[in-house]
Amino acid sequence: MAILALGFCLFICGFGILGLVSVPSLLKLVYWFDSLTGWLLAAAFRIILGSTLAYIAQTTVWPLFTMALAFIMIAGGVILLLLGIKRFHKIIEWWCGQSISLIRGWSVLALAAGLGLSYLVWGAAVAA
Repeated sequence: MAILALGFCLFICGFGILGLVSVPSLLKLVYWFDSLTGWLLAAAFRIILGSTLAYIAQTTVWPLFTMALAFIMIAGGVILLLLGIKRFHKIIEWWCGQSISLIRGWSVLALAAGLGLSYLVWGAAVAA
């Protein structure tokens, strides 16, 4: 499970790197998620990553923080489902309409979040 969590974390890093290297490519990828399948995948990603983090929380560097983060991620996935696809579409349209600098800023945050999560689960993944 820890290796799965680490894979998810590296996937998040990949989104951040893509946004730093090529904003148009990131926007194309984000627009791919603007569908029923993409909406369900986005919610499932949050729920599965949160569940994985909750499962391995006791073996991470900061178990209480990891558990809290896991519940926030699971809640985010459930809330995304409750928002519905129309609101999800509006969020994507809003986000993709931002300036390139702001999108690069979000990409830096995604890269930092992915690296931070990777640090949290690294010990558990290596031990697995």
